[in-house]
Amino acid sequence: MSQQQLQTLGFGSGIIWGFPTGAQTGSNVTPCEIGTLQNCKLDFTADIKELHGLYSYPVDSAIGKRSVKGSAAFAQFEGTTWNNLMFGSSGSVTSGAQRITSYREAWTVPPTSTYVVTVSNSAHFVQDGGVRYASTGQEMNAITSGVPLQGQYIVSNGVYTFAAADAGQDVVITYAYSESTTDATTTYASSIPTTPFQISVPNAGAFVSDGGVRYSATGVSLTVTSGTPSTGQYKVALGVYTFASADVGDGVIITYTYSGATTLQTFTISNISMGSGPIVGLQLLFPYESAGFTSLDRGIFLPNVRFGNLSLATKLDDYTEENTTFQAFANPVTGIVAQSYLPW
Repeated sequence: MSQQQLQTLGFGSGIIWGFPTGAQTGSNVTPCEIGTLQNCKLDFTADIKELHGLYSYPVDSAIGKRSVKGSAAFAQFEGTTWNNLMFGSSGSVTSGAQRITSYREAWTVPPTSTYVVTVSNSAHFVQDGGVRYASTGQEMNAITSGVPLQGQYIVSNGVYTFAAADAGQDVVITYAYSESTTDATTTYASSIPTTPFQISVPNAGAFVSDGGVRYSATGVSLTVTSGTPSTGQYKVALGVYTFASADVGDGVIITYTYSGATTLQTFTISNISMGSGPIVGLQLLFPYESAGFTSLDRGIFLPNVRFGNLSLATKLDDYTEENTTFQAFANPVTGIVAQSYLPW
């Protein structure tokens, strides 16, 4: 065995992958890297049972229960990853507008009879987050009806109304709004296929309206119809364009509008019975390469792991950090708790 094989160096935090097995969740087997790893610690421990008799020092010792526990800190929150590894819920993809918070948007109460401020994203206003005087930081009080007095305001659909006594005051407004979902218009060029003579445009799932079809070769417009198309005609439904059999092979340019709504993913943490939860294979890699050593795929693999907790911690002047703990257990058939693949 060479000197190179006998020695191994490690440097840095390493990389962790999780491999859900599908056990106790029924479906989820998507591998995932766990964030931007800051540090990871594995502890292989055992209870030492000692026999003393009449003596100060033990005359014998034996190994009792053993365990493999670990912890990791990382600086990138991946909701999908933690759903897979800890919660195991199915999750869902929805089309809609993402919620955004405008934090302390600066305004001056106008010295007019209305004393109204319309915030920048009023068209997509969702929820008021409070108003403060810019000079002192003092909070103003929201009221639901009536005429505001000094230090009060009313808000409706992103329109803030203040008291006459506050005219000319600088204020900062915090509120939530949904991301704009402005529709987009585009063109798509294709050739009419054989039966069923249909073209499904990109973004057909978000199709809003038809903008017309032209022959690519001549620029002549086709005519829309609600019945069975004949030569030079088409019909459209939900982004699927149907043409006449006589137009097979002709190139067409389709103009259409589709929604710019964002696609979001959500998951729900359910109150499942105790004892259930995802079983995960966990792989810790040490990718460090030294000039004096051959590149080796070094690391430890834990075939069966349960995640015990996930905590989120914020810091002033630092990155948000997430922490988790986990514990390995043996496969009931093979008895394997961990596999090491170091070059020894």
